[in-house]
Amino acid sequence: MVARAACAQDRSLSQDFPLRLDDGFPTATGDAAARFSARAVLPRRGGDRVDGPATLELGVAPRTQLSIGTQWSSDPGAAHAGDIEVAGRYQLWVQEGEVLPNLAAQLGITAPTGVDSRAWSFEAKGLATRAIDTNLFVHLNAAAVVADRLDADVRRLRYRLAFGPSWIVPQLATLMLAGDVYAEQGLRRGEATTVGVEIGFRHRIMPALDWHGAVGTEVAGPGTRAALTVTTGLSFTFTLPGH
Repeated sequence: MVARAACAQDRSLSQDFPLRLDDGFPTATGDAAARFSARAVLPRRGGDRVDGPATLELGVAPRTQLSIGTQWSSDPGAAHAGDIEVAGRYQLWVQEGEVLPNLAAQLGITAPTGVDSRAWSFEAKGLATRAIDTNLFVHLNAAAVVADRLDADVRRLRYRLAFGPSWIVPQLATLMLAGDVYAEQGLRRGEATTVGVEIGFRHRIMPALDWHGAVGTEVAGPGTRAALTVTTGLSFTFTLPGH
């Protein structure tokens, strides 16, 4: 019940808001969250850009979340800005056991509606969250992404991993700190796996409004990997009509 209580206060983690890391808790039934980020990406080679992911998360049934997301970018072709992703998540059980953590499964589909996009992609993702104590949690994400209509040198199947902790500051219950290490297999065959680290926060500034931010760097990968990323954004929570 400790983990559920913390989740209900919306000090949750959602991918891109602000880290790559996600937690194993769905949005509560009848609740919703609109999340927005602006991420400055300064690559080791190539031009700088700003990406703007946005998502709407809906608690549509017990233990079940539906999300719809997209993004804009100052370099639309590089980021496939305008692609639309729809994902469904199901929490496998409500309480973690002595051995097993909280677990959730998510299936997502991305439509090639964005700039220079041609391929549909499908993602299967597992999310695990373990409560260490009332305020400290550890999270692990593992995903497999399959794409169709590929160029000759593009991988059909790729993996993504993220691992890290989140901590609700006891002296300031409105503040959560988090960090992660992530790895993403290269898009093209022969391209190195990108490995990065991030640290971030989420702070409740009003009952229905959270501010989040993060900084990160990619320590391994292709020459175009990010030397620095800086993210900031807002999350708005509200109740769905009829609840």
